[in-house]
Amino acid sequence: MHTISDIDKPGYTVTVMSGSAGDKAVSAVLKQATVMRLPSFDETRLALMSKRADLLADDNMSNLLLTRAHPEWAEAFKPDPLLAPQGICFGVRKETPAA
Repeated sequence: MHTISDIDKPGYTVTVMSGSAGDKAVSAVLKQATVMRLPSFDETRLALMSKRADLLADDNMSNLLLTRAHPEWAEAFKPDPLLAPQGICFGVRKETPAA
């Protein structure tokens, strides 16, 4: 697998957390594959682990942790070009002290 077109085929199921950035990214490009939207990241991982889904659309760091925890069956697929190049940041209340 190298590009989105490699997975955008009937018979492939991609799981994603409903309403997430990953959901928006895959919904914009997947036209033939089935998108399985689930309410939490834990449920998306369980769908992948139980083989109800073929791929999990999530941020790079989360997928890195998944592949390191399960090297015997999990690997990361980074399409070229990237689906949604973005970093990770934290949401903080404005009244939280700087340090």
